[in-house]
Amino acid sequence: MHVSDHPLLPRLLGYAGLLPFILTAGMAAYDPHHGGLWQNLLNQYAAVILSFLGAIYWGLAMAAPLSRAQRNGMLVWSVTPALLAWVALSLPSLMGALVLVTGFAAQLIFEYWHKAWLHQWRWYWPLRMQLTLIACIAIAVGNGLRL
Repeated sequence: MHVSDHPLLPRLLGYAGLLPFILTAGMAAYDPHHGGLWQNLLNQYAAVILSFLGAIYWGLAMAAPLSRAQRNGMLVWSVTPALLAWVALSLPSLMGALVLVTGFAAQLIFEYWHKAWLHQWRWYWPLRMQLTLIACIAIAVGNGLRL
């Protein structure tokens, strides 16, 4: 599926959601004197977004016609990104950034394994891959990680 096949509003909102990642990562690199501030802002925003991604699956578990096992698995997963985000915010910036990147990668893997649940939104998976890649690069750059 080509990027232009994604519905316009989710694409615009998704890309707009990348702006805080890109801006804070850029400022952390451009303004090393205040780098800690920019890293904190970047990691805080990443934690919010990671929590949001988990919440999607709480909603799907409530609304989608799933087996009990599928629903339970989705509910358990849905809180995992928020817990990872919370742990990340309790750590020094560099360690927190590693937890956040790991959380985003784990979320993407979870979504890949369960793409069948999202089959009616064929545009979702390709868009999520793009958004996750850019977010993870921004987190790494903004925190001085070497990938």
